Amino acid sequence: MEIFSQNKLLKSIIIVLVLLNMTIIGFYEIKNRPEDRQRGKEDRNEKRDVSSVLEKELKLTEEQSDSIDRLRRKFFEKEKILSDSIRYMRDSLNSVMFSKNADTALTSRIARSIAEYEYTMEMLRIEQAQEFKKICSPEQIEKFRNLVREIRDYFKPDKNPQKDDKENRKEKRQRE
Repeated sequence: MEIFSQNKLLKSIIIVLVLLNMTIIGFYEIKNRPEDRQRGKEDRNEKRDVSSVLEKELKLTEEQSDSIDRLRRKFFEKEKILSDSIRYMRDSLNSVMFSKNADTALTSRIARSIAEYEYTMEMLRIEQAQEFKKICSPEQIEKFRNLVREIRDYFKPDKNPQKDDKENRKEKRQRE
């Protein structure tokens, strides 16, 4: 009799484990369906897609939307080259600054080059803004200005960030 009850117990355990395994696989498959993954990518791309936000908020025409897309692509390529160059130069600057025999003349030249590239980047942004103004109506430009302000204020750091412990201790000693 004991053998039969042990077999029943083993069969029951195996059935429970198989059901549990199938349930987990089922949840995994449902979670990772291709259409869900595609929809997730579309949601992420929509959040990153500034063009669709501009189109909706500024009520752009199809022609304006196409012109702005071309403008953004054109300037994005130029900015990417400049950003990559700046990143490379900053890496070089760090290497030179923290080497055993740091050369201050070389660090100054690299820093000046970084500043020149950043200046070029800002001038590129100004040029892009001028082109943008040619595409949009005065009302759209005003709406865009307010939209930029809202975005800037949303990401603005807290005016009174919490001070770290070292500063708190220093202030406490000064008060005493």
